[in-house]
Amino acid sequence: MARAQATGRHTRDDVARTALRILDEHGLPDFTMRRLGAALDVQPSALYWHFPDKQSLLAEVADRIVAEAATPTDDEHPPGEWRGRVRRTAGALRAALLAHRD
Repeated sequence: MARAQATGRHTRDDVARTALRILDEHGLPDFTMRRLGAALDVQPSALYWHFPDKQSLLAEVADRIVAEAATPTDDEHPPGEWRGRVRRTAGALRAALLAHRD
């Protein structure tokens, strides 16, 4: 992560967390790199140091949302309980997705 430290100000994680907050507050249609830059007090072009484009940033945010749905390990549930495991995983994924605006 030497690249993120070179900026001395914000990390890739800072950018992604702030993007998620803005998406939750304003929604996807009103999410812009300009708004994100203003929230971080940097020029929009500085964001491209951490992400090559807006789509890459949105993909990272989507990955973080999906990661909120903790997947049970095989050790927690015997092999015969696959239906329950699928239900719990689907429920956790649904909850993670519904916890965010868009």
